[in-house]
Amino acid sequence: MKLSSRTIILFETLCLLGFIAARANPSENNDEIRACPDGLQRVHRGCYMFVEDELNWQDAANYCKENNGELSTIQSFNEKEELQKYVNTNYPDTGKWWIGLTKNKTLQNEWTWLDGHPLDGNVLPWLNSLQKVKPGIVCGYADSASKRLLAAVVTCKTEQSFICEYHSITPRPIQDSAFEATTFTPFVSETTPRPTVQNTTKTIDNCPCRDSTFSSDSISSHDERLKRRNQELTTDEELYKKYLQSEINANNAKVVYYSQVAKLYQDALLVQNQFYTKEQAKLDLEITHLQQGSKCN
Repeated sequence: MKLSSRTIILFETLCLLGFIAARANPSENNDEIRACPDGLQRVHRGCYMFVEDELNWQDAANYCKENNGELSTIQSFNEKEELQKYVNTNYPDTGKWWIGLTKNKTLQNEWTWLDGHPLDGNVLPWLNSLQKVKPGIVCGYADSASKRLLAAVVTCKTEQSFICEYHSITPRPIQDSAFEATTFTPFVSETTPRPTVQNTTKTIDNCPCRDSTFSSDSISSHDERLKRRNQELTTDEELYKKYLQSEINANNAKVVYYSQVAKLYQDALLVQNQFYTKEQAKLDLEITHLQQGSKCN
């Protein structure tokens, strides 16, 4: 049977519309591809494991690695918002989660993720300004007690729940690769080199980033963010210096107080010794009189 030109055109138009609809909303066609393995939860573009069993930071990191993952990083607003919503809905009573946030070993008071990227305080704000300058061996966690995910630190030996993260199961659709099926990829060790991105406006504007497409505007605002970070760092250092000075002043006041108390005890002891010395002299005198009286008898 020979088809008319109108029928052929109509058929081609329907196929084209179907292709455009599928391309515009690929998530509806790739649910099976995007499904996470058993035991993992799909949040945002990745798979996560929320472990309520409490471990210290290093044991939690080892647990994630043993299961082909890593402690979670939070590097975008969308990722933070979806994790925050998931945690508040499913774990309302768990307020602290270990994440892959560590103190930078070379830059003072700077914090980085396990993959080497610096913490963006605009994406994941600090619980308070003194958190990132806390001294000692401390590790980062996500505080959700206020129903907002905030960065905080505590001694690394503290045991608490944690979040493991796994690589994105389906890359963001780009050009003709929108319908290419991809399977779940476990976490790759830190020794695997990361692909380098050329620092050009064209490359960045077309980059399939984790959550959003960067533009040249984001590059121009980079210096402003650095200035704000430097200002925050300076402010935090000043606050910490004031905090240390207040502690020193408080300790000095305690030293003066205890010195005065010790002086009072010494004076009281001296008076007591003088009293006992006089009493001993009286007792010796009475013994002497008694001895002399016995001789006369």
